Amino acid sequence: MSRPSFGPISEPGLAGAERQEFASFLRTGRQTEIMGAMREADDVEGGYFVHPTISEAITATIFAQSPIRRLSRVETIGTSSFEELVDKDDLTANWVGESEARAETTTPDVGVLMLPLNELTAMPKLTQRMVEDADRDVVAWLEAKVGDKFARTEGAAFTSGNGVNKPRGFLSYATDTNDDDARAWEVLQHVVSGNATAVTADSLFAVQDALRAPYRPGASWLMNSDTLRQIRILKDGSGAYLLREGLAQGAPTTLLGRPGRT
Repeated sequence: MSRPSFGPISEPGLAGAERQEFASFLRTGRQTEIMGAMREADDVEGGYFVHPTISEAITATIFAQSPIRRLSRVETIGTSSFEELVDKDDLTANWVGESEARAETTTPDVGVLMLPLNELTAMPKLTQRMVEDADRDVVAWLEAKVGDKFARTEGAAFTSGNGVNKPRGFLSYATDTNDDDARAWEVLQHVVSGNATAVTADSLFAVQDALRAPYRPGASWLMNSDTLRQIRILKDGSGAYLLREGLAQGAPTTLLGRPGRT
C-alpha cells in the first residue's frame, strides 16, 4: 500500500478507489471489489503485473552446416603455420641382367605444403549482472551459439573460401579433365557428366571409376540437397536404388558402396 506509484494516473480518482478496494480485501478477504478493479485477463487492468511462465528450453534456429570438418584430418599446432613434406614426384627403375652394370636412376623431388594460420573470432558481450541474475546458464548458451557459428563458418571456408585471412576452399582451385599423371599440381580433376541438367547413374559410375584405387577406401560422396533429391530416385538395372540408407543406427547412407554426406 505504501509503495511508490508507477507514475501519474490519467483517470481522476482511480488511484484512491483502487487503494480502498485493496485495503478492504486485506481486512475482510472479500475479492469482489479487487477483482472488479484489477484482473489478469486484461493487460491494462493488471495483466501486465502477472509474469508468464518462461520455458526452460530455447528454441534454436537450425542452420545448414558443411560436413567437411568431419571428413578432415585435424592437427594441433603451436606455431603460426603448419608445414608438411609432400612427395609429389617419382623415380626411375631399370631392368638389368645379372652381370650388367647398374646405372644411376633419377631422384624424386620433395616439396613442402605450407598452411598459414587463420584466426576466427567472435566477441559477444555479457555484463556481470546478466551472468549472475539470469534464470538460465547464459554463458553456456552463448558458448553453444559461438561453437555452432564457428562450425558453419569453417565449413563454408573449407568449401569455397578465397584464402584471404581464411582457408582456401577446394572449390576455389582450378580443375581440368586430365588424370593425375597429366594434371598440374594443385589442379583438381573433374568428370563431365554428359548431361547439362540432371545427374545420371552413368555419370556417378564415371566419377567413382576416375578416382585412383589408393584413394577409394577413404572416399566419401559430397553433395547438396538438390543433388541428393535427384540421386535418391536413381536405380540400377535390377531396379535397386543406388542410394541406400543405413539400416543400423548411426550407419551412414551409401552411394555405390561409399558413404554419402550433404
